[in-house]
Amino acid sequence: MRLYLITTQGTQYEQEQLTLFLKIISPSLNQKVSVEIFTGTVKKNLQLKTAVMAIAREQLSGAYADNIPSKELALKEEELIKPIVQRMEA
Repeated sequence: MRLYLITTQGTQYEQEQLTLFLKIISPSLNQKVSVEIFTGTVKKNLQLKTAVMAIAREQLSGAYADNIPSKELALKEEELIKPIVQRMEA
Protein backbone atom coordinates (compact mmCIF):
# COMPACT_ATOMS: atom_id res chain seq x y z
CA MET A 1 0.00 0.00 0.00
CA ARG A 2 2.78 2.41 0.94
CA LEU A 3 4.64 1.70 -2.32
CA TYR A 4 1.46 2.33 -4.32
CA LEU A 5 0.93 5.71 -2.63
CA ILE A 6 4.54 6.75 -3.12
CA THR A 7 4.50 5.67 -6.77
CA THR A 8 1.18 7.39 -7.46
CA GLN A 9 2.28 10.59 -5.76
CA GLY A 10 5.51 10.62 -7.77
CA THR A 11 3.63 10.00 -10.98
CA GLN A 12 1.17 12.83 -10.24
CA TYR A 13 4.04 15.22 -9.50
CA GLU A 14 5.80 14.26 -12.73
CA GLN A 15 2.56 14.74 -14.69
CA GLU A 16 2.06 18.17 -13.15
CA GLN A 17 5.65 19.14 -14.01
CA LEU A 18 5.22 17.96 -17.61
CA THR A 19 1.93 19.85 -17.93
CA LEU A 20 3.55 23.01 -16.60
CA PHE A 21 6.53 22.60 -18.93
CA LEU A 22 4.28 22.10 -21.97
CA LYS A 23 2.35 25.26 -21.07
CA ILE A 24 5.43 27.48 -20.95
CA ILE A 25 7.04 26.42 -24.24
CA SER A 26 5.97 27.53 -27.69
CA PRO A 27 3.17 25.61 -29.46
CA SER A 28 5.53 24.26 -32.12
CA LEU A 29 8.03 23.06 -29.53
CA ASN A 30 5.15 21.67 -27.47
CA GLN A 31 4.10 19.53 -30.41
CA LYS A 32 7.65 18.29 -31.00
CA VAL A 33 8.08 17.35 -27.33
CA SER A 34 4.70 15.61 -27.25
CA VAL A 35 5.49 13.64 -30.39
CA GLU A 36 8.80 12.47 -28.91
CA ILE A 37 7.17 11.46 -25.63
CA PHE A 38 4.25 9.60 -27.16
CA THR A 39 6.23 7.96 -29.95
CA GLY A 40 7.89 5.73 -27.37
CA THR A 41 4.53 4.88 -25.86
CA VAL A 42 3.02 4.04 -29.23
CA LYS A 43 6.00 1.83 -30.10
CA LYS A 44 5.35 -0.21 -26.95
CA ASN A 45 1.83 -1.06 -28.12
CA LEU A 46 2.32 -4.59 -29.46
CA GLN A 47 -0.62 -4.58 -31.87
CA LEU A 48 0.28 -1.22 -33.36
CA LYS A 49 3.97 -2.13 -33.60
CA THR A 50 3.10 -5.38 -35.38
CA ALA A 51 0.91 -3.55 -37.89
CA VAL A 52 3.47 -0.79 -38.48
CA MET A 53 6.28 -3.29 -38.97
CA ALA A 54 4.20 -5.25 -41.48
CA ILE A 55 3.52 -2.05 -43.44
CA ALA A 56 7.20 -1.04 -43.23
CA ARG A 57 8.32 -4.45 -44.51
CA GLU A 58 5.83 -4.27 -47.35
CA GLN A 59 6.96 -0.77 -48.35
CA LEU A 60 10.64 -1.71 -48.22
CA SER A 61 10.30 -5.11 -49.91
CA GLY A 62 10.70 -3.60 -53.39
CA ALA A 63 14.01 -1.96 -52.51
CA TYR A 64 15.45 -5.02 -50.76
CA ALA A 65 15.00 -8.62 -51.80
CA ASP A 66 14.51 -10.67 -48.64
CA ASN A 67 17.01 -9.12 -46.27
CA ILE A 68 15.84 -5.67 -45.12
CA PRO A 69 18.52 -3.95 -43.02
CA SER A 70 17.31 -3.32 -39.47
CA LYS A 71 18.37 0.33 -39.68
CA GLU A 72 16.17 0.88 -42.74
CA LEU A 73 13.29 -0.90 -41.04
CA ALA A 74 13.66 1.30 -37.92
CA LEU A 75 13.71 4.48 -40.05
CA LYS A 76 10.57 3.38 -41.89
CA GLU A 77 8.89 2.56 -38.57
CA GLU A 78 9.64 6.10 -37.33
CA GLU A 79 8.33 7.55 -40.57
CA LEU A 80 5.05 5.65 -40.19
CA ILE A 81 4.55 6.27 -36.46
CA LYS A 82 5.15 10.05 -36.38
CA PRO A 83 1.93 10.95 -38.29
CA ILE A 84 -0.08 8.63 -36.03
CA VAL A 85 1.24 10.40 -32.92
CA GLN A 86 0.73 13.84 -34.46
CA ARG A 87 -2.91 13.02 -35.13
CA MET A 88 -3.32 11.91 -31.52
CA GLU A 89 -2.30 15.43 -30.47
CA ALA A 90 -4.87 17.16 -32.67
